Amino acid sequence: MSNTMSTWEKIGNTIVNYAVNKNAEPVIGFLLRNGDNCVTKVTAYVGRYEPTGGDILYGVELTYEDGKRSVRVGTRGESSKSLSLEHGEKIIHMVIRATDRVDGMDVKTDRGQHFTVGGSGGEHHEQNTGNGLLLGFHGTYKYGQLWSMGGIFQRSSEDISQDDI
Repeated sequence: MSNTMSTWEKIGNTIVNYAVNKNAEPVIGFLLRNGDNCVTKVTAYVGRYEPTGGDILYGVELTYEDGKRSVRVGTRGESSKSLSLEHGEKIIHMVIRATDRVDGMDVKTDRGQHFTVGGSGGEHHEQNTGNGLLLGFHGTYKYGQLWSMGGIFQRSSEDISQDDI
């Protein structure tokens, strides 16, 4: 039986994705978002998870279209990999792989970029990418490792009713 669940919800003009570890001990929550500024760069930090020997995501840091950088959540791990998004480039597919920790992430854009980072383990949590514009991430971390993470995307205009505003 799975210890995780994958879900998303509409909040205002955004879509917030969840990949929740139901068995997690108390952890520190995070929200990486800079208003309605889109993300132009995602830097993910990877390290080895000793109990399994596989790679997991230890941290994440974002750069926004206004030039501001987020704080780094988690730690630097052993290596890093970055995805740079051009102005208006949209994410058409995002999967976060997670079970007890965030194992990795796969991203595809409308301009042909394919970004894979971290290990290959974990359950696949398909993210609802809304209109494709990434606004940030939220989740939890403990012991310098990401325990859960979900993308925050702008909703498509046809998906927003007057009742949502």
